[in-house]
Amino acid sequence: MSRAVEWVRRHPTPAFFLFTYAWSWTLWKAFDRLYLGGNVLALPFIMLGMFGPGLVGLGLSAALDPDPNLSDRRRVALAFAVAWLPAALLITLDQVLNEGRSARLSTVAMSAMAGLIPAVVVASAFSGVPGIRRHLATIRRPTGHAGYYALAISLFAAIWLIGVAVTRELGSPVQPRTLPPAAASIGIVGAVVLRFFYNVMPNALSEEVGWRGFALPRLQDRYSPLAASLVLWVFWAIWHGPAYLGGFVAQSLEDTLVEWVLVLPVAIVFTWFYNRTKGSLLVVALLHPAMNTATQFLPITLAGLGLLLAFVAFAIVRDRMWRRLPVRP
Repeated sequence: MSRAVEWVRRHPTPAFFLFTYAWSWTLWKAFDRLYLGGNVLALPFIMLGMFGPGLVGLGLSAALDPDPNLSDRRRVALAFAVAWLPAALLITLDQVLNEGRSARLSTVAMSAMAGLIPAVVVASAFSGVPGIRRHLATIRRPTGHAGYYALAISLFAAIWLIGVAVTRELGSPVQPRTLPPAAASIGIVGAVVLRFFYNVMPNALSEEVGWRGFALPRLQDRYSPLAASLVLWVFWAIWHGPAYLGGFVAQSLEDTLVEWVLVLPVAIVFTWFYNRTKGSLLVVALLHPAMNTATQFLPITLAGLGLLLAFVAFAIVRDRMWRRLPVRP
């Protein structure tokens, strides 16, 4: 055990990728078939797999700096309760309105169990373990200019909308998005709000807590922001593979390959926001669900993709992202 801990401390980034893949892929492989077969008992385990990056990142942060300080247990309990109730409600609504499950006791109970996972992450922001507190510090006390947070929420919606306007102005057809089932029952605005806040859980409290919260700063200790983005892109994109290729969010191989390519400029954008806000985890925790929500509801056009690539080029050149950053204290 001591050798394993020593290896983790000497190689935290490879350990993060290894444990994240093992955690998520094992759970997805074990419970995918049950979930796709309609068995709601698999829901908490699918969610647990989705939270692989965040939970592994927090666990490694604790292992790298384990000495506990005194924590306010009341604040931890309050944060847990405040996060758990809306998380359980959001998961229940998503299961009923988007996944088509009936609002029976088993659905509510399994949604409540799944909601325990994001609640644990939120409560961890008040942990007495120094490594975890530092890991989540910029969620509690954001850094950087407020304008970047507003831009993070609106960037992808603006890019896709401008792309649609340009495409129509040029006289080309725009293929509309297939709206999620919730839009038929609670309207488009309600469906957008539900999707955004639901996405905060796996996108912000899991993926970003891991990929940008743990892996990115350590990659940037060794590589330039651009190179670190490329490395993270590979692991980030492939991690989704079992979910996309026959899994609980199955899509075609062609769509998966296209998405993997598009994640590359997205990874650079995320790194740019993270560095522009001096390492704020909150800014990418807003950017990720905002991006996924905008992409689900708005058409993606060639003009929109061109605007995205132009923004990426601006970010790279403006901040000289090929240059190494100063060493972290």
